[in-house]
Order: sequence, then structure tokens, then C-alpha cells
Amino acid sequence: MKSTSKNKERLKYRVVDPTGMLVESTPIFAAFENGIVGYTNAVSRNVRLFAAGAAYLGLGKLLTKGREYSRERFNITEDSLERVQHIHDALYTGVFNLLISPPMYTISQILEGQTIDFKKMKVATGLAIATGILNGGPMGYVIDIFRDFTGVEENNRLPNSLGGLANTAKKAYFWTPTSGRFFDYVLRKAENAADFTRSLKPRTKKGLAVLLTAGSLALTAGIYSVIPDKPEETNPSQQGIEQIVENFNQQPSSH
Repeated sequence: MKSTSKNKERLKYRVVDPTGMLVESTPIFAAFENGIVGYTNAVSRNVRLFAAGAAYLGLGKLLTKGREYSRERFNITEDSLERVQHIHDALYTGVFNLLISPPMYTISQILEGQTIDFKKMKVATGLAIATGILNGGPMGYVIDIFRDFTGVEENNRLPNSLGGLANTAKKAYFWTPTSGRFFDYVLRKAENAADFTRSLKPRTKKGLAVLLTAGSLALTAGIYSVIPDKPEETNPSQQGIEQIVENFNQQPSSH
């Protein structure tokens, strides 16, 4: 019985952690792969689908378990300064992206019958590393929030960060008394929001998790529809095969 409950808990983490990771990162990667690097929509979609599949099949668990291990090694907890947590998660995600990005971009271009563009792959990998560094903190934050929203693990990062905003407003009030009205407003809102998130019912939190997931999917689809697709060189060997087939079909049949 105990082993069954443990397996259920593990399954929850294997679903929730990758979902939080993908919800936060997929629109960002789709935007720079198309808009900056110049990959076609098909290649970018392949990479995103490949990343999603790999995440649910174990890559997501590897990322989160490695993150937890690293946080333990550096004595970082959910009560540590948000700045410290963000810096750790940023550096960790940057290194992780360095390892997984090149093979994903290579495989995705091959699947589309395109010539492997090493220049684009280098740019995309560099941007993936930079995105990991800049976005690693927010991604870790969203993973923790998803654990809390889905009931997998109670986590106070969201109310704690809102409480931190309230404290910042208090300090700012003393330094800038002329802006007291504004900071009083921010203080009240932050304190109310922190109390509000602590009092949310489990069903409401799960609904918010579903809403965030749907919003991420809609945003990614919007990115692919807004950014125009770019022509890409196809693999020369595939072009040769297609040309042979076309020439064969054009030959007059002999009777």
C-alpha cells in the first residue's frame, strides 16, 4: 500500500514539474527560434514537441531533481532570499540548456529534411543558454507554484514574494515620503494579494493551473501565426531523390 502511494506521488511530480516548466518556457523559446534565429515554424514546433516529450519521459524529472540536489548543496530553501533562489536557478538552467539544445535542433532539422545549419544551431544554443540564465529563476518559480496549485507540494513562494513586495513598499515609503500615497497603495495590494493566495481553495488553485496552461498554449500558437515562416534549404540528398522521382513521372509512357 505504501509503495502504491509513493508511486502515485512520483507520478504527480513527473506530470506537474514538466508542465510548469513547459508552460513558462515554451512561448519564449518559440519566439526566439522563429523571430531571431530564423528557424521555420515546422522546425521550431518539432523542437518544442521534442522538448515536451522528453520532459514527460524523464528529462523534466532530471532537471527538477538536479535542481533540488543543487539547492540542497548550496543550502537554498523556499525561505531563502528570492534573489538567491533566482540566481541559482538561472545558472543551473543555463548549463542544462547548453547540454540539451544542440541535439534537439539537429534532430528537428533532419526530421524536416533540411540541411543542418550549424550557424543557426550555434545562435539558437547561445540564446537557449542566455534564456536559461535570464529565465531560470522565473521557471523555477513557476515550477514551485505549479506544485502548490496542483496540490502536489505546499509552497509559499508566491505569498512570500508578494509579502516581500509589501516590505519593499514599506522601505520605499520611508525613503520617499512624498510618494507615500502610491507606496501605501502598493503595500495594501501586496499584503492583500499575499493573504488572498494563502486562502485559495485547492479547486481554485487547480483551475488557475489549467488556465495558465491554456494561456501558454494559446500564446505559443499566436507566436507561430504572427511571425512569418521563412524558407529553408532542404537536404540536398532529399532534393536529388525528389528530382529523380519527378523526372521519372514526366517520362512518356511507351506502349
